[in-house]
Amino acid sequence: SILNAQLKGKEFDLSKGKSKKVLVVDDCRIYGTGNEKLIIKMGFSGTNSGIAYFTGKPFYDVTKKMIEVRDIDFDVKTKNLLLKSADWLFNKRIINEITRVSRFDLSAYVDTAKILINKQLNAEWIKGVKSMGSINDLKISGFYPLTEYFIIRSNASGNLVIKVDAMNFNLQ
Repeated sequence: SILNAQLKGKEFDLSKGKSKKVLVVDDCRIYGTGNEKLIIKMGFSGTNSGIAYFTGKPFYDVTKKMIEVRDIDFDVKTKNLLLKSADWLFNKRIINEITRVSRFDLSAYVDTAKILINKQLNAEWIKGVKSMGSINDLKISGFYPLTEYFIIRSNASGNLVIKVDAMNFNLQ
């Protein structure tokens, strides 16, 4: 939805010489393929209309806490179709714009996650069993785009103490 908000309504002038061509982005969505790649589906109108598909790979920059999509290119099916019918769409300006707007700063999300995790660590789980702790560091170590969602692998370090005041050990 963030990518769509950045691109929806964006107009590209793809004219070549006397040939006037305009592309307007109608809709843009990202899907995982289940093999560490992403598919970007872009509906467009303007001189021509249709759907273009792009592929890319998610990359997480640990130092900047930014995720971005790299190696964006037309997918093979779209590329074959464009070679036959609409080579004007084969324009690096579109890929460059998608690359530019597909960078997301995750530092605020990491900070929010730390707060929520710390809150969960300091709670009573069941009567007589409490935990007290905090995480000092939370690092994202990998992104895995599946078809319906992303798995984000992270590592946390900190302290955790579990205090058992009373507990019913009757298993019946």
